[in-house]
Amino acid sequence: VRERGLSCPRCAGGIESPHSRRAWLGWFCAAMILTLVVMAGSWAYSSPLRIDETRGRDRNVAAGTAAAIRLNYERIDAASFPRIVSYLTVQNDSGATIGGLTKDNFLVFEDGTRELPIEVAEIVSDSSAVSVVLVIDRSGSMQGQPLTDAKNAANLFVQLMTIKDQAALVSFSSSVTTDQGFTKDKALLSTAINALQSSGGTAIYDAVIHAADLIAPVPGRRAFILLTDGADKNSTATFTEAFNKIAPMKVPIYAIGLGPNVGSVEEGNLRQLADSTNGRYYYSPTSKELEAIYRQISALLHHSYRLTYTTHNCTMDGTLRQVRIEVQYGGLKSSGSKSYRAPENIVTLAVTADSLPVPGGEFGVKLEIPAPSKAVLNLSTLRVVLKYNSLYLRLKTPQSQSVIVGPFFGAPGEYTLAVSDNGAGSVTLDLKRNPGLPPINGRGVIAKIFFVVDQATPESAQLKFELANLEARTSTGCLVAMRTEALTVQGRGLIVWPGDTNHNGRVELADVLVLGVYWNLRGPARTGPEDQLAWMPHVAVPYAIRAATHADADGSGSIIERDLIPIGLNWGKVATTAAAPKVAPPTAQLPEGEMQVTITPIEKAGQYRLHLLFASRHDAELAGVTFRVVYPHAGVNVISAQPGTIWLEQPLVVTHNNDEERTLAMGVMTPAGARMPKTGGQLVEMLVQANRLPALSDFVFKDVALVAVDGRIREISVQAGFGATSEVLPQSFAFYPAYPNPISTASENLQTTWRYYLPENAVVKIGIYNVFGQQIRSIEKPEATSGYHTLNWNGADAQGRRVGSGLYFVAIEAVGRNGKTYRSMQKITVVK
Repeated sequence: VRERGLSCPRCAGGIESPHSRRAWLGWFCAAMILTLVVMAGSWAYSSPLRIDETRGRDRNVAAGTAAAIRLNYERIDAASFPRIVSYLTVQNDSGATIGGLTKDNFLVFEDGTRELPIEVAEIVSDSSAVSVVLVIDRSGSMQGQPLTDAKNAANLFVQLMTIKDQAALVSFSSSVTTDQGFTKDKALLSTAINALQSSGGTAIYDAVIHAADLIAPVPGRRAFILLTDGADKNSTATFTEAFNKIAPMKVPIYAIGLGPNVGSVEEGNLRQLADSTNGRYYYSPTSKELEAIYRQISALLHHSYRLTYTTHNCTMDGTLRQVRIEVQYGGLKSSGSKSYRAPENIVTLAVTADSLPVPGGEFGVKLEIPAPSKAVLNLSTLRVVLKYNSLYLRLKTPQSQSVIVGPFFGAPGEYTLAVSDNGAGSVTLDLKRNPGLPPINGRGVIAKIFFVVDQATPESAQLKFELANLEARTSTGCLVAMRTEALTVQGRGLIVWPGDTNHNGRVELADVLVLGVYWNLRGPARTGPEDQLAWMPHVAVPYAIRAATHADADGSGSIIERDLIPIGLNWGKVATTAAAPKVAPPTAQLPEGEMQVTITPIEKAGQYRLHLLFASRHDAELAGVTFRVVYPHAGVNVISAQPGTIWLEQPLVVTHNNDEERTLAMGVMTPAGARMPKTGGQLVEMLVQANRLPALSDFVFKDVALVAVDGRIREISVQAGFGATSEVLPQSFAFYPAYPNPISTASENLQTTWRYYLPENAVVKIGIYNVFGQQIRSIEKPEATSGYHTLNWNGADAQGRRVGSGLYFVAIEAVGRNGKTYRSMQKITVVK
């Protein structure tokens, strides 16, 4: 009191008076009692003794009187993401742990966002184990009491270990040894500690590296306790090497410098090792304080807080998240930071398609989580915008048919779907699983979206489908990490207008010439439900020669005489950019009748005229005829062919004479709008050159067809007729195929005709049989003369009843006057 200039107002005689001495003694005792009470309250939450980091001074410090606090953020655990668990301790400036803190003392921030709510649990006996390496200096300077006290302190620490903890013992002098590997057996650890003997120099940094290698493979919470009493003089490793080894491991080092021989340089290095690993440095003036230090380190390791929260960012995107925890206590603050990486489950949402867009057709794309993607987890809602090219695409109508939810997202009734199309190239889908139903897991097609492709879409058009404004959430509201994959497809096929073979937008005479340019080329046939001859844009897969695609006017897959039909049918029409509406086919009657061929000589020697004649059975208009005639015999050639006299106006004509194959192909079509014949007559006249009058059997007619007004065709056979001389007649019996065959029971004028030739007068018997060999009709002509005869059958049996559909056989037998017999048989099919 005297040194500080204090005086006692109650001391009349100064401080030396008996009265003043008694008063001062009472005041001093009261102050001491109050101090002891305060310190006792502090010891309830802190270690009993703290050796200060400042050399040479020791203090007993109560937590409540701390000048500063320190938060030690020990580790973070995201194994139960999105639940994040942090472990930390809070110390006062004396290094004593502070207990009794609650959630009100802590603030948690993840990437700058405060996390609420938080749970704080005070752990006195840590539920998680800790693995500790005890690194003890056994150099010669530790001989005697220092080593004895160091052993006692280490044994005390071992006894304070929980049943889950384990420890290892590493000691060093000039060399480093592992005296005991990791074990939970306290007796083994104590035996190894008690066996330590002092001798030799000091190799601190070699011991640090040795201990780091020992603890590296050990999982869970880990720590080092390093004790040394002198400067390093014997390590082969440098401090920098030791620091670079231990610092990245983030295993806290609790370093203890014993006695005055540690030295300022070594003490600075030990402090740096401790600070860089979130550990602690202690200076112990003598070995007597070691037990208190080891007890305090044990308290730090076994008294901590577990702080738990559910992150606001529950997206499993694999990003690194920064967590900062602040503690507030007694008006003081401290904070610490650690980071964790969120689990990565980034799902791919892709736009895919199974086909290519065809102009005028329907085209569907799929929104799916494809096989290469990671599986989606707990998907409950999905909102996404699909952008598309509205110049060539429009959403299918009605809208209820434009989006079909895939079975992956659930059965009907398990979800709600909202579709919104802005008409300008984007459609929005909102999909939600119904409440109470489990979320979606795995991979699969979420939905199919259907578009109509514009008829005028060029083959070169690039149609791109992109996803935007994607928002997918789990059943708990967490965002699902998703990446998107766009789709770009190119329109498939050329636009062909039937008849516009030169692709100039108009059907005209030049289109006939194009057939000759690409004659007999083959390529993909056109498909589709529409009438391939209708004047409208059709989609065709390109030929190898792209221009030839248009020449295949009827889409059959080959360019032949029948491609003249759509030219005549669509004569004079002009293609437009807008799709022409499909019209119902006209109800025109198909032409029917008989086709015959005759041959007559002309004045010029060696030349003949071959006539293709048609006898109509009714007044159906005839729009055209197409055929091929083969003349295989040597010495016979077809020089030219031209339309016959039946045509009322000049028709369109295409011919192709193949000398190598000895085949003439011909098409004759009346242009649309021109008058058409209804009665029979000469269809075609061909000029033939031969060294003799050819027989009709020298000419084989194939692919003969009559063309109706609407472009439909009726296949027909050609019968041999009479020529100018008897040389044309057959030399023996002949039974020609029926026409038409098959015949339909649905026809009002059901009838088929056979022709046969008799080389002599004969008795003719004709029988018609079913597939069981039963005769259903018989015809007999007792006195048939030689020459051509006609047999007609109306599809009735002997009682006049219409026969059923099926296969029938017609047998003819002719017996001449001299007894020679001629026989033949044919099949005929009756259909409904």
